Amino acid sequence: GAMGTMLQAQDPTMEDFQQLEGCNEVLNVTRPDIVRSVHEAYYAVGVDCVETNTFGANFAALAEYDIPERNFELSQAGARIAREV
Repeated sequence: GAMGTMLQAQDPTMEDFQQLEGCNEVLNVTRPDIVRSVHEAYYAVGVDCVETNTFGANFAALAEYDIPERNFELSQAGARIAREV
C-alpha cells in the first residue's frame, strides 16, 4: 500500500518529524497513533496483512538525516505498531 502517502495525508508537523522533514520512520516514535491509523484503515477494507512503516529504516536512508544510529529504534517501533494492530 501507499504508507508514505497515507501518513502525509494526515498532515504531520515538523515537530512530529523531529525537524527531519519527510522521515516517515520517525513517526513510529513520535506519532504512533498516525501510523496505527494507517494500518487500521487497511484492515478495515479487508486486507490480510499490513506492511511496517520501515521502508526508510536503513543505515543509508537514515544517514541522509544524520540519524543512522536510530535504525534499530525506528525499525523496532514500526514492527511493534504493526503487530499491535
